[in-house]
Amino acid sequence: MTKLEIKDGSLFELEIGDQVRLGDVKYSVSGFTRGGMGFILFLDRIDSLQYSKLSIHGKRVVVKSALGTSTPGLDKLFLKELVVWSGFDHFNIITLNEIIEIDDTYAATMDWCHGSLRDYLRSNGSLSVEIAVHITQSIIHALSYANKTFSVHHLDLKPENILFDMRYTPYGKFMVSDWGISSVRGDLAMNSKVLDQDLDGKGGTMNNVGTIPYMAPERFHKGFSSSSASDVFSVGIMFFELITSKLPFDGNIDVSLQILNHAYMENIERYFSSNKNKKVFQAIHSMVTPDLSKRINDYGEIDNLLRSLISPNNSLINLFTRK
Repeated sequence: MTKLEIKDGSLFELEIGDQVRLGDVKYSVSGFTRGGMGFILFLDRIDSLQYSKLSIHGKRVVVKSALGTSTPGLDKLFLKELVVWSGFDHFNIITLNEIIEIDDTYAATMDWCHGSLRDYLRSNGSLSVEIAVHITQSIIHALSYANKTFSVHHLDLKPENILFDMRYTPYGKFMVSDWGISSVRGDLAMNSKVLDQDLDGKGGTMNNVGTIPYMAPERFHKGFSSSSASDVFSVGIMFFELITSKLPFDGNIDVSLQILNHAYMENIERYFSSNKNKKVFQAIHSMVTPDLSKRINDYGEIDNLLRSLISPNNSLINLFTRK
């Protein structure tokens, strides 16, 4: 197993400019960030002549580890994420390149990206329907694959957990990341000792865990078992945010209360009440309705619905090649 060697101190003590060694290749620390549960380290290769060495890593590499042992269960959650993540192979899911060793614990390496969907929104503001549909379809395709392949529901979808890379397509490649609190069923859950734990159980749902503005109403209730519908709700909220550059909540009222009493639905309806795209409203409404019997939860159906929101003449291919 490849090791990340740090000359002095620990992973969490590294500073920009410090040098580390990943296997046989030297890297310089170019940045780092701390999320809710993970620590992300950004590395740049020092010697361009080393490119000839056999390595699955490019010029830039990102290392993700658990944030530390200060939060109970965090290491188990990260190990669970590694098990789930390592089984994926999809264009719209960020690839886990390698599981490496750091100070007798595990970390993951992945390709460098331009940033998160949150960064993209900060730079671009509200997006056109065409771009918003492209991003949302990318997420839907990833979720559909994860569900069909391993019966996995993500349960922590938000702009911070969607990464983008502008190097490969003119309209951007968007990829789902961060599977730490996902719900896992099927063969993967039954055959993995890592997932057989009291923390969430096989196929269990970690209710009241996630990012509140993107959590479906049912996830606040004890005993709820996850389904695709909960992830669809999160995607619907993000779709609204992509188009409007805001969330459908009143800043003066507790967000969880607005979700539980369904006040967010009134805010969405109010936004689209005049001179707005009614088809887009209907699509969002069908994805975020609190009524589970009415909420659309078939990914193929959602993909077709999103596709119907744009005309062939306004497809992204035409949009970016038009003179």
